[in-house]
Amino acid sequence: MIVSTLLLASDIEKGIEAYKKGDYKSALYHYERASLDGNSRAKTNLALMYRYSIGVKKDLKKALKLLEEAAENGYPRALTLLGGMYEEGVGTRRDISKALSLYEKAASKGYTDAMVRLAYLYENEAKTDRGLKKALKWYTTAAKKGNIEAQTNLGAMYDRGLGVKEDPSLAAFWWGKAAKRGSLEATNALGYLYLLGRGVEKDPKRAFDLFLKAANMGSLQARHNVAYLYENGLGIEKSCKKALTWYKRSAKEEYTPSMVSLAMIYLTGECTKKEPQTAVDLLKRAAKRDDPAAPFLLGQLYEEGKTVKQDFKEAAFWYQKGAERGDVQAQYNLGLLYYNGLGVQKDPVRADFWMKKAKEGGLKIPGSL
Repeated sequence: MIVSTLLLASDIEKGIEAYKKGDYKSALYHYERASLDGNSRAKTNLALMYRYSIGVKKDLKKALKLLEEAAENGYPRALTLLGGMYEEGVGTRRDISKALSLYEKAASKGYTDAMVRLAYLYENEAKTDRGLKKALKWYTTAAKKGNIEAQTNLGAMYDRGLGVKEDPSLAAFWWGKAAKRGSLEATNALGYLYLLGRGVEKDPKRAFDLFLKAANMGSLQARHNVAYLYENGLGIEKSCKKALTWYKRSAKEEYTPSMVSLAMIYLTGECTKKEPQTAVDLLKRAAKRDDPAAPFLLGQLYEEGKTVKQDFKEAAFWYQKGAERGDVQAQYNLGLLYYNGLGVQKDPVRADFWMKKAKEGGLKIPGSL
């Protein structure tokens, strides 16, 4: 028995070592040997190779079977991964109840990844006060055990008051812990708190440093924030050219808020030559990627005709896009076009419909038609 255990451990270690080196054929061989002796860790690793087609042809049914076998032995990682397959409906029909049950078994064994998955399901699937409180409980438990994702999500719950009284100081506490351990999302979020003075003393310089740190680690949102602070001289000396550089970096990666901000710079010609067509192209790219601000801005450009050729039909097209996405200003402007018959056939009924929608959405409409 001692010899068998040593050989089993050897196969596991050899499999892991081969996998790290990218030698998936050898990893597969050693994992299969260990799996035959009932090793749950080996079965779990093997299941992942079959699920994601790593060194072997994808076989979701086999992956599911291997995870079920490992899960029967109570292996927390297998329970969690199996829960994920049921949650996503991969290799089997989607079954949230089954996923919850599996996550709970793994979480009860102290496995923090399962706690996070469990909390996420309660937060996003239940969407009730009871569900949010359960999410808070599991995020808190995992966060106290040092799980970075749990700390980040827990910070968001305190910041937004989900399942608990809003408390920016506790949001800062948990985001601070996660940021120290390298969470991009938490680092960026903590920057917002320092920029706004929420839960911490207002410190734009600290905010800039946090945004820059996250930006250099690859966060597109943080790159956008660095650009914004340079553009407005917040926490750093104002520099339109540096703002332009940072906006370009995130816009290149299709981050739509940066596309919109970059378009505005090209329209005004601040720190660069005016390029109206480049601005329009950027806004159209952003709009196609469902940016909330781009359709209205495009509609406004075509309606006013100051930087591009006036085209009411094109204006109506983009206002319609924005209106359908809930942009109240786009709804109101679309209503005006219908009322005046500009770019669309005159239609008082549709005009009234869109203007009422804008008003119901919170837009303060001056006067009345």
